[in-house]
Amino acid sequence: MQGIGRRDPGSKPGEAVLSCSFNQDRSCLAVATRRGFKIYSCDTGTCVYDDSMGAVRIVEMLFCTSLLVVVGAGDTPELSPRRLKVLNTSNHTCIADLTFVSSVLAVRLNRARLVVVEERRAVVHDLSTLCVQRTIDTVPNPRGVCALSHDEDSSLLALPAHTHAGAVVIHDCVNLHVVCELQCHNSPLAACALTRDGAMLATASAKGTVIRVHCLPHGTKLWSFRRGVVNANVRSLCFGAESTMDEPDPGAKLLAASSEKGTVHVWRI
Repeated sequence: MQGIGRRDPGSKPGEAVLSCSFNQDRSCLAVATRRGFKIYSCDTGTCVYDDSMGAVRIVEMLFCTSLLVVVGAGDTPELSPRRLKVLNTSNHTCIADLTFVSSVLAVRLNRARLVVVEERRAVVHDLSTLCVQRTIDTVPNPRGVCALSHDEDSSLLALPAHTHAGAVVIHDCVNLHVVCELQCHNSPLAACALTRDGAMLATASAKGTVIRVHCLPHGTKLWSFRRGVVNANVRSLCFGAESTMDEPDPGAKLLAASSEKGTVHVWRI
């Protein structure tokens, strides 16, 4: 876990978890709680960093480095949901404190870009300077639905389109242009995910009965998967890590969907 830094990994029973997220290479799990946030190693399952800064609603890492971003739960002005803090966990310092017009609903980052999602817009920052590169209007997006690819050669951003419910716009965050727009569903978007290289997009609508996968950049529909016949709130979508030649079935790829029904569906694609 080189570069993360360490603090007392002790935890209190009954600590309320507000959100959790894997880092880009799935080596760590970041957990936001009412007390602060924790970083766990996925290899060992141990807590490798613990910060009791106060209630945190969002925490996102940059791979397995000491850089991460947090958004507060609003219990104090210092941890307002409209403020985003960029932290360095190796020396326990705040690199930047950014303020937004409305509550931050989601944050995504890769080595080039930091994307902050509000209900009606997304703000794209250059990660090295934190300067705003582009502001993108969206339809009302109370779930903060978004996805950002994190391959070295790809920085594609998927957002609900400003035009139609169920439509997704793919933005190139490096060259700052629209790649394509896809009409994925007839109902508002509930969740989306991109593969690491941005070659595939998975989406679910508010109905939650069908998961669709499109290839990019052309937008051709590849598959439709039936999650169920009863409407469900899909909480998240995630592609499995890319296969390697060392795996028994090179080329195999997995897609998982979790919902409020307490189930996780996994498809081989």
